Amino acid sequence: MPEERQRDNVGSVSEPPKPKIHTSITIYRADGSVFQRVGSSIKSEILEGSLEGVENLARRNYPPVGHCIYCRATDNLSREHIIPFGIKGNAVLPAASCARCRNITASFEREVLRGSMRAVRLRLKLQSRKKHEGAPLTERLRFTRNGVSETIDLPIERFPIRLPFLKFSPPRFLTVGENSGLNITGVATISFGPRPEIVGKELGAQELVLQSHRDSPVSFARMIAKIGYAMAYALGEIDRLEGPSLVIPSILGDVDDIGQWVGTLTGPIRKYPALLHRVEIHPDRDRRVLVAEVQLFSNSETPTYQVILGHLKSTGY
Repeated sequence: MPEERQRDNVGSVSEPPKPKIHTSITIYRADGSVFQRVGSSIKSEILEGSLEGVENLARRNYPPVGHCIYCRATDNLSREHIIPFGIKGNAVLPAASCARCRNITASFEREVLRGSMRAVRLRLKLQSRKKHEGAPLTERLRFTRNGVSETIDLPIERFPIRLPFLKFSPPRFLTVGENSGLNITGVATISFGPRPEIVGKELGAQELVLQSHRDSPVSFARMIAKIGYAMAYALGEIDRLEGPSLVIPSILGDVDDIGQWVGTLTGPIRKYPALLHRVEIHPDRDRRVLVAEVQLFSNSETPTYQVILGHLKSTGY
């Protein structure tokens, strides 16, 4: 049956109205209770970033460390992927993580990668140790058609994926805030796959509702901190610190203060078309701290996260 179109006053054919797109992001606490629901994303200015001085993390092996970079144990060491393997993290620190710390970091990385990122990993055919065994090949979509609410399970390749990136307040260490927990200020959503408007038109829908998965903000922030810390270790920048990195206890879950060390950079978002991920380490000489900048999927319009790694040595920084 041919698609019915609306006619304007002079008899010409006009396109039917575009479906309304509603993105519903639900943020959960560690105990599974709902912390916050965000109905829309924050718009940001987009600039193209410069690659000058940016380490290429496509595939890089650094010299073996010989001890665990988190607890300094020397037994049963394995390699540490700076960025998780499951999102094409191929830069490796050999002999750098003990069994205990490896299990801790793998646990929160697994939680992140099997949440909202899972559909993106399948869509982009990113690597998986288990070849994505058991991963769902469809995503459920809610939509309204002719006033009736419906659901449909669409194959990943046909689903309009919206990947949420939470925006946090700056690290509390910099603002001298009393609360060391994460303060969520908004969300940026990145699209993968077909545009929601196209899918809505194919379904004859007047409204689409795109819902997030059960993601943990704390696990995501700990993963960001781990990436920044491991990159600083790989580059030898960690030697500029006065004592052990301040963020290690948060990475390992010994304390619940990840908001003290991890936040989102304010200002325009910078896009790096040639890089899947971007990690940079630099000193903040005014505050005398070493800082990591971490941007996942930096070839898209994603926020950059800031990680405070620790105090710089009083001389030679």
